Amino acid sequence: MKGQTYKRCAEHGNTGVDGIPACRKDHGSWYFRADGEKNTRTGRRRQVNKGGFRIRDDAQDALTKHLASIGAGTYADDEGMTLGQWFDLWLAQLAEKGRAKRTLTTYRSHIENVLRPALGDERLRDIRRRDIDTMLRRAVHPDHGSLPSRDELAAEGREKCPQIKDNGEPCKNWKVWGGDFCGAHGGKPAEVRSNGGRRVAKREPGTLDSYRRTLRSCLSAAQRQGRIQVNHARGELDSIPTVRPRRGKAWEPEDAAKFLAGVQGDDLEAMWEIATFYGQRRGELIGIARSDIDLTSARKGFEIHQTVSDLAGPQDCALCGGVHRGWQIKGLELTGELGTKGERGERWQPLVGTIPASLAAHFARQDEHIKAWRDEDLPYRDHGLAFCQANGDALRPDWVTKRHGELCEELGLPRIRLHDMRHGAASLLLMAGVTRETVAMILGHDPAVTMKTYAHQLHGPAADAITAAMTLVLGEGGSIRGGLRSTG
Repeated sequence: MKGQTYKRCAEHGNTGVDGIPACRKDHGSWYFRADGEKNTRTGRRRQVNKGGFRIRDDAQDALTKHLASIGAGTYADDEGMTLGQWFDLWLAQLAEKGRAKRTLTTYRSHIENVLRPALGDERLRDIRRRDIDTMLRRAVHPDHGSLPSRDELAAEGREKCPQIKDNGEPCKNWKVWGGDFCGAHGGKPAEVRSNGGRRVAKREPGTLDSYRRTLRSCLSAAQRQGRIQVNHARGELDSIPTVRPRRGKAWEPEDAAKFLAGVQGDDLEAMWEIATFYGQRRGELIGIARSDIDLTSARKGFEIHQTVSDLAGPQDCALCGGVHRGWQIKGLELTGELGTKGERGERWQPLVGTIPASLAAHFARQDEHIKAWRDEDLPYRDHGLAFCQANGDALRPDWVTKRHGELCEELGLPRIRLHDMRHGAASLLLMAGVTRETVAMILGHDPAVTMKTYAHQLHGPAADAITAAMTLVLGEGGSIRGGLRSTG
């Protein structure tokens, strides 16, 4: 690999190269030119030019470091790509790897609505942390950004508040976005539509962080492929307020018992029982295949390997050959992608207590319904699901959530989310003394995630453990003020 330094000035052009002595005047700056890595598209080495160095020694040092990074394999070359071009290539790579459709849809939404308009024209190698911070600050308000400068406000046609202050002078504040007055004079910002369709005044910290995480994933791929050296979207950003994790609510055991008693006779009685004690994710719960449930062997149980995912638009179905709008049954054998959330999501669950009998009764009613349906020459689309609609289609995920809320209201129970049934199952298991590793296996979690998410449920066991330690030191009923127990 070759490289050279030279001086560029308006008076003499490029000097300090073979046959042309370096200009001695105190103007211009020093550059280096060197071979880069091979272009993956053309197979030729790219020419790298960098300048702005005050003296030749600085340019030579930079050239030496550049050549050393190429020799060590740490040199990053974005091949002249903009971030927008890299977005397109990255999404294509994810699709080729079989990334879940829902994940790709989320990434595309973030890119097209926020990331590309703000940063898409920038060179991939030039993205810095301050650029990401500025982009996220402007993304607070979905339609028109935030924290603009006074010059930007004037250029965009913003007007001053027309109110008169108490001292008789005109107000010098700018009108709030979409309002008639400034905030000090009662101005209210116009509501704007967020990506999800809800009308909001501004985006929440969690939403902003989701944009950062999408950009972080994108830049991490660029870093792995040697296109950039540093991923500036990693870690905490000053533009995002601290995101407080939402702690899930859970019923007390007596509330869970009231719920189970109230759903007796419901068409989905067995499904609600499983949701209470096993804590499946919504898609896993309504995606359980009937063929994956074993009610006959000595070790009764069921497997989880597919889910029902809510996806916008028409979705091809590998089971019935038709097209469903708004949902799809996902599984490795059906769609080529994992149906569960990660490999730990594919798991076996034991069937104990009253649940085998509840499932047997449910399947008997289901078989009678299918026979009656077909006897009336009604089209039945069999998807092999344990819990489904009257025509055999999967239960729509949003309908299941709505139905759960209706049951809570009808039974006079504290209103919790359907996903909080998962928290409730974990809480019941931990309160029963089940180890966190076993709870993680049942939930399809990493044990570390289980510990982090449900640490607040271990207050009782933690107190018992410390009490036991104190007993070893002080004896039964001993106290520090009363003196240590006798050791001899």
